[in-house]
Amino acid sequence: MAADRIRSRIPLGTPLSPDIDPSAHRFADLAVRLVLEVVDGRRPDTQLSTVLTPALVTTFSAARHARSDADSAVVLRARLQTRDARTAELFGSYARGHRVFAMAGRVVRAPARGHNRHGWVITTLWLG
Repeated sequence: MAADRIRSRIPLGTPLSPDIDPSAHRFADLAVRLVLEVVDGRRPDTQLSTVLTPALVTTFSAARHARSDADSAVVLRARLQTRDARTAELFGSYARGHRVFAMAGRVVRAPARGHNRHGWVITTLWLG
């Protein structure tokens, strides 16, 4: 009964966060797939500079594995939650063989120039 009396102060239909730019969704999906392909050794690590900050490029280049087995990483879900107009939190999951892993990170709007033509960059990324 007490639960019936508790009401949200947020009117129905009010968005909890600003809408995310559709280009951020496309970028996040592309970027996570690219990172996993580099870590698996299916792509050269030089391609990471288009989607990651320089510190993360170094980190994920060092984590690179030459995999010859069929257990390549496959993105299952990549989602974004807006923090503000320039920042979104990235979260999702990926599979390697029969195992499912989590991922999380932060995507920030960046000036589109040079190798970064997407207008977004991943500043933090954790692969579980």
